[in-house]
Amino acid sequence: MKLDVSGTITLTFRLTVGQISESVSVHAEAELLKAAEGTISTTIDNTKVVELPLNGRNFNNLVRLTPGATRGTSGGGETLNAQVWSVTGGRSDNLNYTLDGTYNNGAFFKTAAIAPSIDAINEFKIQ
Repeated sequence: MKLDVSGTITLTFRLTVGQISESVSVHAEAELLKAAEGTISTTIDNTKVVELPLNGRNFNNLVRLTPGATRGTSGGGETLNAQVWSVTGGRSDNLNYTLDGTYNNGAFFKTAAIAPSIDAINEFKIQ
């Protein structure tokens, strides 16, 4: 079972004492609908982060792997790293960047304030 960044999991089970000769078979199927939360997200694992040939090794290019993500426009002019994004129709100036759960928004350009090295990223998630 895999638990992605900021994911939740609920496990409910009861164990009873049985005979030594008993065997237990577990069969699981993926959920079709997440009933516990209403978010849409894409998680890019470390294998893709490390192995993809990213132009300039810029972590922002990982956003291109997310369905519904396109280049946005910067209303305030040119940005520091020249990349802003629009995800699933949202405005590019309404994005929130976090790095290890900490606020990471640029003060003026609506981009990530700190751009980590690709080699430092274990998991990348768009939510």
